[in-house]
Amino acid sequence: MKKGKREMKKIIFLNLIAILALFTGCREEIPEYSGTSGIYFAMSKTKGGLDDSKLDYTDNTSLPFAVFDKEDSILIVRIKIIGETVPHDREVFIEVVPEKSTAIAGEDYEPLQEKYYVKANEIYAQIPIHFYKKSSLKDNERTLQLQLKESKDFNLPMPYWLAPNSSDKTGIDVIHHTISISDKWVKLPGFNEYFLGPYSEKKNRLICEQFNLTLLDFLEPMSTVKIKTLGIKFDQYLKEMEAKGQTIYEDYRDSEGNLVKMTAGEGIQY
Repeated sequence: MKKGKREMKKIIFLNLIAILALFTGCREEIPEYSGTSGIYFAMSKTKGGLDDSKLDYTDNTSLPFAVFDKEDSILIVRIKIIGETVPHDREVFIEVVPEKSTAIAGEDYEPLQEKYYVKANEIYAQIPIHFYKKSSLKDNERTLQLQLKESKDFNLPMPYWLAPNSSDKTGIDVIHHTISISDKWVKLPGFNEYFLGPYSEKKNRLICEQFNLTLLDFLEPMSTVKIKTLGIKFDQYLKEMEAKGQTIYEDYRDSEGNLVKMTAGEGIQY
């Protein structure tokens, strides 16, 4: 009887060893992920490099000095990782694309550092770029195109961003980012052509003069009620001037060389 129990314990013990060996063998055959993490430009259309929670990524950012009336400005460029965070700093490399850039390092902006970092346990690298409004920028626009580079810490697995539930099949280039700096009046998000008509600098300046606004008021989209009201008032002003025999024209002509009468947008309908 005792011998039978000893034999049974021996069989059970051998079976356990076989099972453990089987699992050990399985573990050895499972390949471990050894790839590097990725990075991309996470610049928002509405928040720039400050917040990308809306996932409204863009491949270009404008810095119009005429809006802020400042001599210099620091633009934050946000870079985001793909993959897990790690408990140590990781290197990020950015280079200027010369053939796509007209801004001059040391004059229009502070030269880039040799490298930047995603800090330990972080998912972003915040890159501050210092731009200057030089006298030579007056009425001009210059560009600076940046390009991410692969490194020992990061590769570039996602060249384009496709927004969720979007019909866009092309995507946004998130490996390159173009920054435009200018010291001239430019069309800003608040200038809604549906209510104000085709954009022109002359029209934008006239609206500001007549309604006590500045270019800064057009930095963000206005509410529908506000922009429609502004469009109606502008239309009334244009008609009053025309009734006085002082029709206001744009600074450009149509394809046949005729003067183009300044108008408000079709969305006013009052």
